Amino acid sequence: MCNSYILHLWAGKYGHRACCAALYGAGATHCPLGYRGRLPSIRSKEEGTFACPFTTHDMPSSRPTQDRLGNSFTGNARLRFKESPRGLNTSNVYANVQLATHPRLQVLTIGINRYEAEHMPRLRGAVADADAVDYFCAVHLQVPRNQRVNLRNEQATREAILQEILNLHRRARRPRSGSEADPILIYFAGHGTKADAPEGWVTSNQQVSLLMPYDRVDPIPDRTIGALLHQLAEDMGDNITVILDCCHSGSGTRDEEDPAIERFIRGVELDDNYVIPQTLDEDIWGSVSDGQDRASAVAPGFAKAGIRSHVLLAACREDERAHETRGRGDFTRALLDTLWDIEVHKITYRELMEHILELPVMRHQVPQCEGYNAGRKLFNALAPSRKRIVHPVDFDRGGRCVMNAGSAQGVALGARFSIYPAKDFDLIYDRPLARMVAVVVRAYETELASDSYASAARMPLLATCFAFQTHIDRAAALRLYIASSRRPTASLDSLEREISRADYPIELLEDEAGADLCARDRDGRVELFVGNSVMVMNPALKLQSTIYAVAEHIHPFLRAASQFFWHLRRTPAEHQLRDNIAVELHELRRNGALNHLLHTTYQPYGENQLRCDRGVLVMDVEADNKTAYGITIRSQFVKPLYVWVFYFDCSDLSITEYYQPPAQGPRGDPSLAARGALAIGHGDGGAQPFRYFVRPGQDIDVGFIKLFILTKPVDLSNVPQLSPFEGKHFRGTSVLRAIEENAWDTILITVRQHRPSNVSRSTRRY
Repeated sequence: MCNSYILHLWAGKYGHRACCAALYGAGATHCPLGYRGRLPSIRSKEEGTFACPFTTHDMPSSRPTQDRLGNSFTGNARLRFKESPRGLNTSNVYANVQLATHPRLQVLTIGINRYEAEHMPRLRGAVADADAVDYFCAVHLQVPRNQRVNLRNEQATREAILQEILNLHRRARRPRSGSEADPILIYFAGHGTKADAPEGWVTSNQQVSLLMPYDRVDPIPDRTIGALLHQLAEDMGDNITVILDCCHSGSGTRDEEDPAIERFIRGVELDDNYVIPQTLDEDIWGSVSDGQDRASAVAPGFAKAGIRSHVLLAACREDERAHETRGRGDFTRALLDTLWDIEVHKITYRELMEHILELPVMRHQVPQCEGYNAGRKLFNALAPSRKRIVHPVDFDRGGRCVMNAGSAQGVALGARFSIYPAKDFDLIYDRPLARMVAVVVRAYETELASDSYASAARMPLLATCFAFQTHIDRAAALRLYIASSRRPTASLDSLEREISRADYPIELLEDEAGADLCARDRDGRVELFVGNSVMVMNPALKLQSTIYAVAEHIHPFLRAASQFFWHLRRTPAEHQLRDNIAVELHELRRNGALNHLLHTTYQPYGENQLRCDRGVLVMDVEADNKTAYGITIRSQFVKPLYVWVFYFDCSDLSITEYYQPPAQGPRGDPSLAARGALAIGHGDGGAQPFRYFVRPGQDIDVGFIKLFILTKPVDLSNVPQLSPFEGKHFRGTSVLRAIEENAWDTILITVRQHRPSNVSRSTRRY
C-alpha cells in the first residue's frame, strides 16, 4: 500500500543538500523509524523547517505511531545523508513524518425517525443514532466528509437507499494486485418488519425480513439487500460491514414493560392484506462469478454470496425486539460506547460482540454477529491468523473446576490445559495459574482436576479463568502405520526418529488395519496413503504429494493430519439426534434464464443423491467440475438446532467449511428451525453450492461431508484447515423422541468422485 506523507526536515543554520536520501531498507542510508521510501533532494540556505512530499511502501506496524485504523500517523526520524556538508553535524538532523492521507473507509449511514405514511409510528432516536455513528467515523476514525454519505428521514427513500449502495461501486477503490479493497460500512436505524414469502421465494420459515424506507412504497427485502451486497463484494472485495439497529416484529409503539421509561420498539407490523410482489427487485437478485479451489470447489455465482459477502451486526435475534430508550437505540448506544474505548483495528467482530453482550443495556435483547469473516479485525481486509481457542473456567458450589467446553468442542478425556487469569495471555512470558487435566467430559462442559497440589494452590476460587489446551489425549492420536521394507531407508528412519520427538500424540501400529495413514518410502521421500480407519468400502487413496523426511516438513504435516483425522473420527458416544434428522443431497440447476445483470440462482434437480450402503451414507458423483450440488437438512424436533457442515478432502487433508451458523456467540440464533429445513447452496441458507473434480492422475477420489448437529451454539471455526501440502436422504423412525437439552451428533457422508465418462454432457444447463 502506498500513502503520501509530508517530511518536515529541520536542517539547522547550515545549508546542505540531501541527495535522494533513502530511508530504512533502501540502499546504504537508513532511518531508525523503519519507513521505506526515497526522499527527493532538499536544498536549504537558512534555518527553518522545510516540507516535501514522499511516498512510503509496506508501512510497519510497530514503530510509528498509528491512527485508529492502523495507518502510520506521525513519528520523528534521524536521517543519514549520502552527502554531508562540511560543518553540519548530521546526527542532529531530524525528520518529522506526518500522515497526509485519510483512512479509506467508505461510510453510508441511514436514520429514519418519521415516515411519509402517517400511520407509521415515529421513532425518537434513529436519526440521533445515525448521526452518532457518522460522528464516530469522522472524529475517531478520521474519515473525511467525501467518504461519508448520510440519509436522514425524507432523504432515505427506497430509491435513494438502493442507489447509494450501488454508488459504493464508484466510491470505493477496487482491489488490485498487492493491495486490499476499501473497507465499507453501511448503517441503518429505523423500522424493520417481516412478511410472508411470495411463491417461489425459498426461506427456512416462509417469511421475509424487510427494511422500511421513508416513502410509501414496498419495503426492501433482505433478499434485495443481500444481492446488492453480493454484487458489491464481487466487485470491491468482501470487507463490508452492515449494522442494523431495527427488528422485524413489533408495533413501533411505546414498550409497556416499564411505562415510566420512554422506550420504543424499532419494528412494525404490516397490513394483513400486504403481499410482497413476486417479481419485486427481480433485476437485482442472484449472483454470478467463477472460481476453482480444491476437489470440493465453490460453484459459480456464490464465491461471496450470503454471509460470505459481509459481516452483519444486528440489534437482536429474529424473534426479539430492538428497543430505543430515552431517544437512543440500546444497541447503537452499547456499540458506540464500546468502540470509543478501543482501538478498532485490534479487535475482531466476534470479540466486539462479546464486549457488548456484557453491558447491562443489552439485557432486553441479544445482538447478533453474522458472517463468514466475523473473526476478522474490524474494517480490516486482511484474513485473520488461525485463532487461539480458550474456554472459560469456573468453580461451582461443590468446589469442582468446570470448563465451558466439552466433547462437542472436541475435548477428550485426559486432555491437558493451562489455566490463565485472562484471555490475552502470552504463551512465552506469562506463567499459567495451574495445569489441569480433563477427568470428566460431557457434551458441553468438562470437569478439570489439577495435576499437582502446588498448581491447585495458585487457582483463584472465585474469579473466572481461561483454559488453553496444551496436549490432547492418546485417544485422539494419529494412527500411523509405517510399511516395512527389505532394506533400511533413510526416509522412514528419519520419519520414525522425528515421531519420537513429537509433542503431539502419534500411535504407531504394527499393521495397517485401523490406521489413519500408511507411510512408505518412495525415491527417498515419504509417500502416504489414507488407511483403513476411514477408507472402509473405498479403494486405497494415495495423497496428492509426498513429503521430505526432514523435521520442517514432517511435523507440520503430521500435526495437520492429526487434526484432520481427529475431527473426522470424533462423534458422540450415543447418537441421540440423527434419527430425527433427514439429509438430502441434490444436483442443482439454474432455475431460470440469466437476467440483464447476468445473475443466476439455483434449485434442487432430480432425486436425492444419497443412498445407504451397508449402514453408510454414500454419494457417487461424476466429478466434472461443473455440476453444482446442495444439501437440504430437515428436522423433526420441536426445538431449533445449530448446524456446521465441513468437507474432508482425503487427497490433500484439507478441511473446507460448507456451512456455519449465520450468527455465532453464546446466544446466537439457531440455523435449523424447529420442524424446519435448512438449505445449503440454494434457497436462503447463505452458503454456496459445491462441486467436485478429480486431480490429474486420478480416476477416483474420496472425501467426506460431515454434519455437526448441536443443541447449543458452539464455535467450530477452528476446524477448517488448508492442506499441509499447500503453503496455501437419511430417515430414521417416524416416532419422535424428546430432544435432550445437552446433546450433539454427527452425520458422515462418503463422497466418491469418479472421472467423467466420454459421454457428452453438453445438453445439460449449468
